[in-house]
Amino acid sequence: MYGYNSLGYDRHGYNRQGYDKDGYNISGFDISGNPDHRGIYNKYGFNREGFSRTGFDSIGIDQFGFFNDSFNLDNFDPSGYDITGYNRYGFNRQMYTPYGYHTNGSFHPDVNVASLGLFDSKGYNKYGYNANGFDRNGYDIFGFTSKGYDNRVCNFYFNGPFHVLVKHRVATTLSTLNTSTLSGISRICPQVTPLPEQIIYQDWFDRQGQRSTLYDLY
Repeated sequence: MYGYNSLGYDRHGYNRQGYDKDGYNISGFDISGNPDHRGIYNKYGFNREGFSRTGFDSIGIDQFGFFNDSFNLDNFDPSGYDITGYNRYGFNRQMYTPYGYHTNGSFHPDVNVASLGLFDSKGYNKYGYNANGFDRNGYDIFGFTSKGYDNRVCNFYFNGPFHVLVKHRVATTLSTLNTSTLSGISRICPQVTPLPEQIIYQDWFDRQGQRSTLYDLY
């Protein structure tokens, strides 16, 4: 997700000089200062997919699901580390967990292993995961083995988006609850409101005489 591809363009389509394949920069001008008349972006600066010249939509997400702070909807960066610096298995970039356990099976020299009391006699913590982040059936917290497969031998969501899996699990759990239990759950989401104005502009709902441009492009 970082850097440039074999043709010299970054993930948003700009080269090291800041120009796209047609020679236009993020401000919509070519190297000679001529404006972009390709009609790819609407009058509000968004293309048909809802992304601006920066590569992000109006709430700061790009087509790959990453925010402009480089973290995705699951709060992982392109290298697989969350905002605290740990990956899905609990290891940081130095390959240590917060408790000093290394992926090679050793502990940091400064750690008093005996005083930790993290794992039971079988090697699992109170959440049911071993030191490498897998449960007794060999699945990580998102339900995948070290080979990347879930219990259906499917690897489609191994690299995310994980929030889809969480939503499915929550929906499945809610479907098993009775009405009285459900009625006791407090609503934490805001009430449904009309579409924000920026979504109308971003997704070309406000055509403003651009219908012919849409037909030409798509």
